Amino acid sequence: MKPLQIRKFAAGSKHTEDEDLERISRLWGDVHRVLGPSDDNPFHVCAYLGQGTVGAVEEVTIPKESPKSFVRKKIYLRRAERKEKLKLIQQEVDILKSLTHVHIVRCLGTYEDATQIKRPPIYCLLMSPVGNGDLKAFLDDTPEEPIDDRIIRSGWLQQWFFCLSSALQYMHNQGVRHQDIKPSNIIYRGGSIYLTDFSSSSRFVVGQATSTESPFRTTAMYAAPEVTAKYLEDGTFEKHGRGSDIFALGCVFCEMLTVLAGRSVPSLHEYLVRAGAEDEVNNRSLLYSRKLTTVDQWFQKLDADGLPFVRVYSNCIKPMMTEDRVLRCDAATTKRNFKSPEDFWESAVECSCYEQ
Repeated sequence: MKPLQIRKFAAGSKHTEDEDLERISRLWGDVHRVLGPSDDNPFHVCAYLGQGTVGAVEEVTIPKESPKSFVRKKIYLRRAERKEKLKLIQQEVDILKSLTHVHIVRCLGTYEDATQIKRPPIYCLLMSPVGNGDLKAFLDDTPEEPIDDRIIRSGWLQQWFFCLSSALQYMHNQGVRHQDIKPSNIIYRGGSIYLTDFSSSSRFVVGQATSTESPFRTTAMYAAPEVTAKYLEDGTFEKHGRGSDIFALGCVFCEMLTVLAGRSVPSLHEYLVRAGAEDEVNNRSLLYSRKLTTVDQWFQKLDADGLPFVRVYSNCIKPMMTEDRVLRCDAATTKRNFKSPEDFWESAVECSCYEQ
């Protein structure tokens, strides 16, 4: 396998950005502040990044402190839900602050916006980096890119298999499960990729049983068979362990490999749906856990068509998606597997995580 080296940056640029982020972290990371009606709002909104079920995500700066922009995740604290939401938010903050990895978003700090007397307070998480978009949009857009851009983006995509495997192994080693891995919870900035949205995460004790009951914020489409079995019965989840994270990342990798081989994610989904009637319960949409044989057939078809990289599925991804979670490979094995196929890395972007 060719050696991967740390990506080069323009002289002084990364150092300056790091200094800016450290300054923001010192100001807002050590103490949780509450901004009241008489306080000045130091934040300037640069761009609106998205809207979730609990609040908005924005790109912001603090002009008086630094020109460096970062992410502000706003969570509306309605009084009836305040106690429960604060518990979940604090869990996400504590987990993010405990994780330091080149492919996991960083929590710079938190504060509460209580500047409007007649409006419920807003809890704000400050995070870095600001992404160019999420992986779902990246995969959707790649077939439409000009040929030169496709070549560059394919190199990024090849490297991201290892980058995401590295991030997941680190998380599990730290006793953290993500519990909602999917393309929209992964962002990219240039050629760098990051796991984000840890609102569904939980901690476990390394070396002990890893299952937990009722991880109710999991996304069904990418959930493992042991998670969706109960969901199909009554709409609830259970038994979400490290192996469930592995399965979900394997589903994401299927979509990444499909695009890398020259096909679109919608074409993969359409193939899986056409192969048989979907879950009859309440007209539910595609669940990867119910389509494992058809996923195999999809990559066999791509291989028969002579498309590149398809063998990576059987060698690296399929072991992540076994129906029996006891037989499913762990994150360390997944990471090792993605080091193996030398020709897979010919145009991969260099990244420092290879040395971690």
